[in-house]
Parts: sequence; C-alpha cells; structure tokens
Amino acid sequence: NWTKPAGCSTVKVVLIGAGGGGGGGATNTAGTQHRYGGAGGGGGAQVEKIFKAADLASPTAVTIGGGGGGGAGAPGPGTAEGSDGSPGDDSTFGAYLQAYGGGGGRGGRNVSGNAWGGGGGGRGEKGQDGTTTIGRGGRPGASVTLESVPAVSGGTGGGAGSADNTYVGGAEYGGAAGGSAVSTIDSLEGGSSIYGGAGGGGGGGYSNAGASRAPADGGIGGTIVAGAGGAAGANGNPATGGTDGADGSSLVGGEAGGGGGAGSAANVAPANGGAGGLCGGGGGGGGAGALTAAGGDGGAGGDGYCLVISW
Repeated sequence: NWTKPAGCSTVKVVLIGAGGGGGGGATNTAGTQHRYGGAGGGGGAQVEKIFKAADLASPTAVTIGGGGGGGAGAPGPGTAEGSDGSPGDDSTFGAYLQAYGGGGGRGGRNVSGNAWGGGGGGRGEKGQDGTTTIGRGGRPGASVTLESVPAVSGGTGGGAGSADNTYVGGAEYGGAAGGSAVSTIDSLEGGSSIYGGAGGGGGGGYSNAGASRAPADGGIGGTIVAGAGGAAGANGNPATGGTDGADGSSLVGGEAGGGGGAGSAANVAPANGGAGGLCGGGGGGGGAGALTAAGGDGGAGGDGYCLVISW
C-alpha cells in the first residue's frame, strides 16, 4: 500500500503492466514435417498521471502485475502444438490508475501456418493473446493487421522481420507486440516500445522441406525499432536458448526475451525462449522439437512496475 506523506500536495504515479509469456514450441513425430517455434509475448503498457494529494485516499492499494507464464513445449514423443503463453497481469494504483499487461504468445504449430505474437498492452485495455490469425494490441491506437507504421499505444501482433517493416509491432506508451513464428520465413523479431515493455522474439523451427526457420531477438526499450533486446538462440545440434531481456527502469520499459532454437534433427532437444525483463518485457517463444524431443518452453514475461513521487 501507498501511504500519503504528511504535508505533500502533489503525487505523480508511473505504472507499467506485466509482459506476456512466450508460446511453447511444437513437436512432430516425423522429423521431416512441419514443426515451428512459439511466438513471443507482448509487452506491458506504461501509464502516468499527476494527482492532487487531497484527491487520493490514504492508504491506497498498489498492485504490481506479475509476468505471464511461458507456454510449455509440446510433449515428446508425439505430434502436437505448443501451449500458449499466459497474458501479463495489470498494474494498478487503487482505482485511480491502471496499466494493462501484454498478451501471451501463441504456441508453435505443427502444420503450415502462423503463430502470432501477443499484442502489446494499451492504455485502455490488455493486449490480445496471439492466435493463428492475429495478436491485436490494446486500444487506443491498436492495429489489427501488420502495418508499416508504429502504433501509438498497443502494438500489433507481428514484430518486425525485415527492413521493409522496421516499425511493425512498435509502440510509444503502449507495450510492443511479440514476434510471430511463421512457416514461410524466419521468425519475427519482437517489437520495441519507447516507454512501455518490449515484445518477445519468435522461436525457431523447420519446414516440411527441412528449411530452417531461425528464432529472433526480443525487442528493447527507448525506441520503436524492433529487435536488439534479448538475443535469439540458434537452430542446430545442439540448439541454443534465447537470452533473457534486461530489466527496465524509470527511464525505459523492460527488454524482451529472445526466441529459443529448434533441434536440427530427429531427437535433438530444442531450447527454451528467454524471459522478459522487469518492467513489462515479453517472453521469447520456445523452439520446436521432433520425434522423441519435446518442444522448448516459452520464456516468462517480466513483472510490472510502480513508481510514486510525492511532494
């Protein structure tokens, strides 16, 4: 709880919602068939407001949102999709102010198609969990399809994957979107947010033709240019895991975790996605497995944040 200091007249509150967890990787008993990594979790939104101290109750309850859990990788041996990541919880300052958490990343697929990253939390609602078709950012200013310009609030479901879409999934005060894991190209980088939490990178996988779909980096705070947060792992034998995102601060939201690598051959264990950093970073998606190897787990989202300044 927050207790009003004696003699103060003005109170400023800054909140960041928690990041969503990354999706777990898929597995396939046929090592030459589709098996893809999980998508990254969305970042939490940042909100701030200045109050007259006389308008606030004392004490006021403070809740710091807990990061969403990463989705479990599909069990092996078997042919199954990875579990979805869980959304991040909201951070609240009584009933006066609320910062929404990011959506969880979709679990990896074992058929051709997309697993979308979790949408970034908006200043008006939570980011949507990623699905096979969308991962919409929280309103206001949310985009429902991939765009080539940044969303002002919640990010879209897809992080940037090429120079032509540098700003996809980025945000200003909203959380950034998690990177999607798709069947036709490498997984997408997590989006970045200037003030909110960044989105996790998509996990690695392989197509039915044996083409590698590399995992991707998580996003970072202080910019809308995707990537550059927690580093992606690598597909191969052995596969390597995504790096955890660095914690944020009163200056920027948390970095997001990188996507985990997929095993390059039958029975080679995949790797887990990295965890999102404190202050709303999203978790990275887990890598895909094959035959007896289970899919890698998605990384957990970073917890939220609260700063109260009284004078």
